[in-house]
Amino acid sequence: RRSALLAGRGALLGAGAVDADSAVDSADADSVARQGAVAASVPAAGGRPARPRPSQPPSSTSIWRFLEAFSLTGEKGSLSSLSKADAKRPTDCLDGMKVLSMFFIILGHGCSEAKYVAGYRNMDEVIDAFSTSPFSSIFCSGHLCVDTFFFISGFLLSHMGRRRATPLSLGVLHRYRRLLPLLSFVMMMYICVVPHLASGPFAPRFQSEVLSSCKGENWWSQLLLISDWYPWSTLNGGCMGWAWYLSVDMTFAIVGMVLLNIWKRSAPLGWVCAALLFCGCVVLTIQQAWYYELRYHMVDTSFHEYSHYLYTRPYARFPCFCVGLVAPWGIAAHEERERRRRRQRQQRPATVLLGAAPPPPPPARAPSGVARAWEPPKLRDRRVEEPEVAAGVSRHRATSAKEESVNAASASVVNKSANAAKRMKRAHSFRSMDRKSK
Repeated sequence: RRSALLAGRGALLGAGAVDADSAVDSADADSVARQGAVAASVPAAGGRPARPRPSQPPSSTSIWRFLEAFSLTGEKGSLSSLSKADAKRPTDCLDGMKVLSMFFIILGHGCSEAKYVAGYRNMDEVIDAFSTSPFSSIFCSGHLCVDTFFFISGFLLSHMGRRRATPLSLGVLHRYRRLLPLLSFVMMMYICVVPHLASGPFAPRFQSEVLSSCKGENWWSQLLLISDWYPWSTLNGGCMGWAWYLSVDMTFAIVGMVLLNIWKRSAPLGWVCAALLFCGCVVLTIQQAWYYELRYHMVDTSFHEYSHYLYTRPYARFPCFCVGLVAPWGIAAHEERERRRRRQRQQRPATVLLGAAPPPPPPARAPSGVARAWEPPKLRDRRVEEPEVAAGVSRHRATSAKEESVNAASASVVNKSANAAKRMKRAHSFRSMDRKSK
């Protein structure tokens, strides 16, 4: 409506047909747009008649914008946007970490899923190969790359939230609003559609796994992102067990926002709370691994126990998230320290030009009686001499300041007397010239 009013006003002013202000104030949006189109067709002074632009209904515009999102060409197309270079950001280095981590995660899942889907006929030989081959560490390092994503999550949360407000309730609601629709759609497809599309000799095993883990009473815990706490023990990881990352990341986001708000109010208190949680999680992880005798082996049967007690538990993953969370705090402290040093460097030339003396060093604190008794003679003499030296320096500075002021006063008196003598001599010469002329 506003664009139509502005277009009609401009067209009427260009043609000079009627008063634009009165027309805009009296007519509604449709009549003004119609008058603008008619007036624009009238040839202006020294110009061609403007060709009226065809108006599109709002419905077609919205449909066109929706279809533009799937376009491959054009200004907003996918192919054209790939060739454009994005603006540089301070967090571009995290993209390389994401790519390398995803590579190892996909590689590890590609090796392990064959055991769960079809199984190995020579299971003992596979276990021996993974235990003795040096390349097995490359295939088995996927679980460590998951910690990289937790580090990135904590880093971005702290880096983006340290300069803006981070209310806990709004942050949780925003996270649910962003994740819940897509997760609900994926769960619906996984439970209701995908089992009917399975075929082949291993389809019954997959269908029974989906029906047994998702038809129970605890599917909603995965949907509400609380499956890392309830239920604590699940069958094969629960419904969509591979979505455990979202639940753990939700827990870390809540804890991270709480720690970030504490750090904003008191930086030392935030550091202390983060350090206590870090140490507590490390101790709890060591205790669980020692008590249940856990070890990580991707193709062995012991991986189920490891996955249940450590792999998907928040206390085993929190240290990496905590390191990423406190990294921007350290960067902020370093930047503040460098800012203070730069400010001091800028203030030093000013103090030298103004002639201000640097502040005297703080006096040495006298030691206690016990420390004085065990104090070496050299240190005792030095402690006695230092105040005397400081007093002498201060007296010397005061004396030099007085001498400078006296010298300045005497110099001003000498200048004044010299100027007075010059004026008297000049006046005497003028009088002698007057006498000669008379």
